[in-house]
Amino acid sequence: MTKASCSEEERTPMQQEELQQIQKWCQQSEDAILFYAPDGTLLWQNDAAAVRQKPQNSSLPRYHKSGAPEDGMFLLRQGGSLYCVRQEPRQYGEKPAILVQIHSQPADDLLWSDADKQHETENRIAAMRQKIFGISNAVSGLYQTLEENGDQIPRMVLEEQMEQLNIIQGNCCRLMRPSVLWLEQLKYVQKNELSGEALFLDRELSNFVESCRMVLGKALKMTADAEKPLCIFANRRRLQICLLCMVLYLRDHCPEISRLTWQTEQQGDQVVLRCTAVSDGTEPPAHRHSQTEHLYDTHFPSPEEQIVQKFCRTYHAAVLFSAAEEMWQYTLRFPLYEHTSFLSLESSRTTLDDGMFSLYQIFLSDISEYRFY
Repeated sequence: MTKASCSEEERTPMQQEELQQIQKWCQQSEDAILFYAPDGTLLWQNDAAAVRQKPQNSSLPRYHKSGAPEDGMFLLRQGGSLYCVRQEPRQYGEKPAILVQIHSQPADDLLWSDADKQHETENRIAAMRQKIFGISNAVSGLYQTLEENGDQIPRMVLEEQMEQLNIIQGNCCRLMRPSVLWLEQLKYVQKNELSGEALFLDRELSNFVESCRMVLGKALKMTADAEKPLCIFANRRRLQICLLCMVLYLRDHCPEISRLTWQTEQQGDQVVLRCTAVSDGTEPPAHRHSQTEHLYDTHFPSPEEQIVQKFCRTYHAAVLFSAAEEMWQYTLRFPLYEHTSFLSLESSRTTLDDGMFSLYQIFLSDISEYRFY
């Protein structure tokens, strides 16, 4: 009988043909498929696996503490997303092997792709927004009452009441944000409102930074430095939310930052957009809204991370996050867009607007001391 350790030259024509059939079948799959020897040596991988990023914080194949290879399903983090992985013992020709199959779509995409899950989520979002708007409308009614009777209320009491109303409205924005993030992920799954157009980053960044400043005030400095008009192909609304998610991600990972700088440059046929966060070394100012404390540390990417990843996959951009002493940087690389043809990527769906709050108020309420009244 042929030994499992036989070389390529020692394989019989039948074994060679069997291996070729396995490889041919695997190459047709969009999933990443890898065959490992029992000791973990890579025997073969298809093209889909060859172009995937190297697994982070994990090794393949996986083994039990006893040393035996695992057999089953698990999640693997790659490039900021979680993927479903199937691992099981197989034969690779005459050799015993470990088959590892990494699904082509991130796990969250698979979850969101279920129609019932989408409808359930949209129903939950609509109910949540209705309750939030009810609170906000009640606050507006209280404000009108205070305005009408302001002459009869001591000034210090009036100011204190107005401050409390601002806190409640700010908390309404904070409650709104998860629903906006959920809806944003649904848009990518449903291919809804993804139609792109030619966008000049200098104009987009100028408008974006000005809109952020109106909400942030002095809480966080933000500037844009775009040397010349550089065009990309994307959806304006999706770009705005992607940039806001980058701001939230940087702020969440380094709350001491005091300044954000946006820069663009052309590198060959690519447009590079950098968001650099810098700390001036001082303690971050106290805010009227307490910071959210997580009960558990998880390996799941945040909704902000997922949205940035979905944006990049949809509009063919690459993303990189780097950190150094007192400086953090988010970098997006877009293909330089030089055409004016229009590409439609959307399907008709019922949409929910942001209601009485602006997109920037919803996203930046944790950072700013914005006064609604």
